[in-house]
Amino acid sequence: MERQGRDMDRFQEMNQVKVENKISPYRYVISTERHSRFGQLVKASSLSRTIHSSGVTLLCPTDDAFENWVPWLRLIKEGNQYEIDDFVGNHVIPMTLTYDDLKSKDTHATLAGTTLEISTRGGITANEARVRSGHVITENGSVIGLDDLAYVPRTLR
Repeated sequence: MERQGRDMDRFQEMNQVKVENKISPYRYVISTERHSRFGQLVKASSLSRTIHSSGVTLLCPTDDAFENWVPWLRLIKEGNQYEIDDFVGNHVIPMTLTYDDLKSKDTHATLAGTTLEISTRGGITANEARVRSGHVITENGSVIGLDDLAYVPRTLR
């Protein structure tokens, strides 16, 4: 009887689908497997509270976007706080946008104070990073996926 209960618990664990947390862009990016590498950087940044608590649009590179950019691992190391914040801040727009809102303008200001160039020629790009179609609305902001990195710190190019 006890063994049957353990087997049932294990079966339920194996069949559970991880639910993406849609409370905020911060919670979403750290709870989804598709953006786990970027989620690690967001979590390590000093911008995480801002991304969680004020209506922002988080441009989230997929894990595949990091495949050809190995230096991202150096960002996680201690002493790289400025570079982490710079990288993450350049992927945050300080207002909630939908996919259509993003592509409706030629530029958007980032949380880092830089300008994000938007192009609609040959697909939607943000600083030449391919933008995935659609968006995820959270209770406190939005998330738009990227197939590439929209920004790379000069020190890591």
